[in-house]
This record gives sequence, C-alpha cells and structure tokens, in this order.
Amino acid sequence: MRFENLIAIFGLILIVYIVPTHAGQAQVVESKQIYLWDVTFSMKQNNIWDQVKALLKKNITEIPDKSTEVIVIPYQDDVFQERRFKMGDDQAVDKFLTWVSEYEVPLPKGGHGTNICRALERAQDFVVKEKINTVYLLTDGVHEPKRSDMFQKYPPGCLDDFICTKWCEFASTNNAFLVYYQLFGTDYDLKKCSKETCRISFIPPDKSGKVGPDLYSITPKTTLISKDKTFFSKPIIFIPVTTTVPVDKVKFCSISAHISTNGFSETFPTQFDGNEIKVVIPSNVVSNLKNLCKNSSDYCKLMLKFEINKNSDFNTVITPNVVPMRIKNSGERWIEIKVLPE
Repeated sequence: MRFENLIAIFGLILIVYIVPTHAGQAQVVESKQIYLWDVTFSMKQNNIWDQVKALLKKNITEIPDKSTEVIVIPYQDDVFQERRFKMGDDQAVDKFLTWVSEYEVPLPKGGHGTNICRALERAQDFVVKEKINTVYLLTDGVHEPKRSDMFQKYPPGCLDDFICTKWCEFASTNNAFLVYYQLFGTDYDLKKCSKETCRISFIPPDKSGKVGPDLYSITPKTTLISKDKTFFSKPIIFIPVTTTVPVDKVKFCSISAHISTNGFSETFPTQFDGNEIKVVIPSNVVSNLKNLCKNSSDYCKLMLKFEINKNSDFNTVITPNVVPMRIKNSGERWIEIKVLPE
C-alpha cells in the first residue's frame, strides 16, 4: 500500500505522540568542604584543645567520598595559612593528620581574640572562587576581636549582620551551607533572626563542659530536582547522598521533608537507608501540589527542605538541607502534522 493511501485512510492527519525520554533530571556536583578552626588560647583554658583536634581529625577522615576536597583554616583575630588536600590522596591526608596533632596555639604579641566574622568572610572567598559546598565553623567563644584594626573592621554586631542579613542570600546563590558548631561556652542565639536565616545548622555546646558527641554528615549529591507533569502519577524522588553516619546508626536517623513555595507548605516523613533519601509525597499533598502547579506558566518552582531528628548520642547535619525543585507545567506534547494534497 502506497504512502498516499495510508494518509487518506487516516483523514490526511497524522498525530504524533511524543513521550519525554527523562521524566526527571538532577544536577550533581562533587563535594568540597572548608573547616574554620578556632585556635585561640581559650581552647586550652577550657580543656578542649585535644578533644577538638580529635574531632577535627575524625570528622575529616570519615568523609567517604574520596573526590572531596578539604580546606582547613585556623583563625584568631585574623586567619592563618590554610591547609588543603583531597581525600583520595592518602599521603596528603597523613600529612594533614600529623599537622593537626603537632599544631600549637599561636601566641602573637599583645594577645589575640576570636574574630568569627573574619573567618566567615575568608570562607566566603573560597565558596565563590572554588565552589565550596559546606563550611564548618568550630569555635569555643563569641565574636570578640582584640586587635584594634580588626575590632574596628569587624565590630561586635558584625556576626548578627552576617547571619541574619547576608548569609541566606549568599548561600542560596552559591549553593553553600554553614554548620556552626559551638564547642564550649555561650551559644549563639539563632532564634533572634530565624525567619531571615537559611542554610545554617547550629550545634550548641554540650552542657557537660566537654566537646559534644560525634558529628556526622549527610550530603545530598543532587542540587536541583527537575520533573514534568508525569511526576504526579508517580510522586517519588530519590536523592543519592554521601554520608559519614556509621551503618549501625543509620536506623536512628529520622528525616522529614518540607516542600514549599509561596502560599504552599507541607511536611512529611522520608526513608533513609544510608545511600539515598527516598521521598514519597503523600496523595493529599500531591493533589494540592497539582492544583498549585497547573496555574504556573512554565515551571512550578518549589523548595525541598530536610530536617533530621535530634539524637543525644550523636550529632548529624544535612549539608545542604535544601534542594530546589521545579515541575514543568507541560508534560507530554501532541503535535499535529497535516499532509496537504498535491
């Protein structure tokens, strides 16, 4: 049968149904981490110097992804020369461990203070230039520079300004996350600006006067979740992670997901097996989400945020704990092709 006859049978109209090859795509990046290490003399006065060294070495050597690059910056009033290496370089890791073990508190003439703002500012440089994903701030004090030049440039209110005003936009733009680990003393009050902050996890000091329990991390390898309308028929998201959580402690990590956009907010549990976070969106949430997204002209843009339960035996942070999500308002496409007679 000739092609012209086939066309005639179907009324000169051929309908082509195009099914998207990929229902969802995700952007993945390699992990990079920076550690801001408070090396003021108070660490020895508070009898936590050796404990913090052990915490730093343990936290870094347990990073499972060998492609992860690590930068450690000691700081007092100002920052000192950084130490950097990749986890896959065993010789560099060994040299780093020796360096930490032998490191002594610098004692500049005239004393020194704790300049948290300067340390965070230096971390921002690395975040922008080298795409650092996670910043760990380790400190046993409050922001209190003593050098006159540093005190003038970084006054007492600069930390509030940094965390409450500047960090959220900066971190969202650069896909960064801050873990503020208060090792000792008076903890920083994040609640005073909690509505304005984002991408920060605060670990308060242990009330026993010692460095708190082990610190583990869960790092999503997905930085953007992209779906089309077919997602509503099977609303499941798999987010691969790297983690330092030991296998026997995975079952104690209860993670909830919070999906939100303007005028929409829902929270529900997830499943975590140590390799990935499985998000199964409940049917009632899917129904509301579908109604919300049908009014979007192009993409329905959402934010998926994770929260992990508190555990008295160990600390766990999700870095970063937010993943942007978008659902394309058009799923399948019908294209009408008309064959005109000669």
